[in-house]
Amino acid sequence: MKLILAVFFTFIAGGLTAGVSPLAVGAFVDDLGFTEAAAGSLVTFEMTAMCVAAMLLANLISRTSRRRWAYIGAVVTVIGQSVSTYFSDFQTLTIIRIVTGLGEGTCFATASAAAAGAAEPDRLFAQVMFFQMILWGILLAVLPVVILSYGCAGLFWTLALLTVMAMPCMAWLPDLDMIQKNRQKGRTPHMKTGIMTMMAFSVISVTGSAVWSLSERIGLKTGLNLKAVGMILGIATIAGIAGSGAAAWLGIRWGRRLPLFFGIGASTFAMVMIAAIYEPISFTTNQVIWGVAYAFMTPYMMGVAAALDPLGRWTATASGVTIGASALGPIIGGMLIGWGLALVSGLSGIFTFVLLLPVLRYVDERIADNNEHT
Repeated sequence: MKLILAVFFTFIAGGLTAGVSPLAVGAFVDDLGFTEAAAGSLVTFEMTAMCVAAMLLANLISRTSRRRWAYIGAVVTVIGQSVSTYFSDFQTLTIIRIVTGLGEGTCFATASAAAAGAAEPDRLFAQVMFFQMILWGILLAVLPVVILSYGCAGLFWTLALLTVMAMPCMAWLPDLDMIQKNRQKGRTPHMKTGIMTMMAFSVISVTGSAVWSLSERIGLKTGLNLKAVGMILGIATIAGIAGSGAAAWLGIRWGRRLPLFFGIGASTFAMVMIAAIYEPISFTTNQVIWGVAYAFMTPYMMGVAAALDPLGRWTATASGVTIGASALGPIIGGMLIGWGLALVSGLSGIFTFVLLLPVLRYVDERIADNNEHT
């Protein structure tokens, strides 16, 4: 249980801004007077910094103290969130949000690497996501009220406070020596397999981020008000509890192919419908479907990366790639909003599963080979 809480809170410290990005974009527009393009680019810069930090630390985290890196990342994040409350000009905020992103990326990569060392990483990722869905649902329902009352300053202070609250549990993160006692050090897989895995993460992440970052704007275009949209996004996120709960219960007893097929398929369908149809009932229904499907498929995708290397080098890299691809989402979504985004979303789901098929075959063969030698 300590490992679950440690990974959960470290993920939270690293992923708060990304998790509430639709509301952040809206707050930048409504409170600070930025254009939608400028607001989206601000989120993009921050998430790009997260990507850089995660990918640079991917190898280092596998052989140094993860607790130390988690604390460093959390402290930088808290400082960045706090300082952001005092500025409202685009140039200054861009610099501050980039520094904040470096701290967030450090926490995110550390959590990913720590989870990879678990005996059943797919199940651990699902359990962590189960708790994440609860928190995201609460935040997406409550933060619109905070933003309407206190603007962007209220948003940043809330994120800073939550990061501080997460820091005590980082002491439970397992260091490298503890993981090596439970799992044999894994070799890094063939570069082709790793690249295909990272490509799959990037494709599904960039379109998912494009739709997610514009969800608040799309919801408003359907005729819903801000509080209603926030509540819908919160309900959809809480509905993800069902998806992560199912993944935690199922584990890999049916392998990873079938769960990923259904998860990616349902997620792709929902993204297409959200992007293409501006109607309140359709928007609400498909946000819920997407919330469940996303929470179901994500643990299995991270489990694939963990199966490639139990020391977490590929999961840390995957977290960086995911964040980096997601950073492009707000910009791409703004350019393709409408049927263009719907078409790209549909193609991305197909491409992702096609990329993962040979990787899954490699993982299955590797597991079978390890079983023969044990």
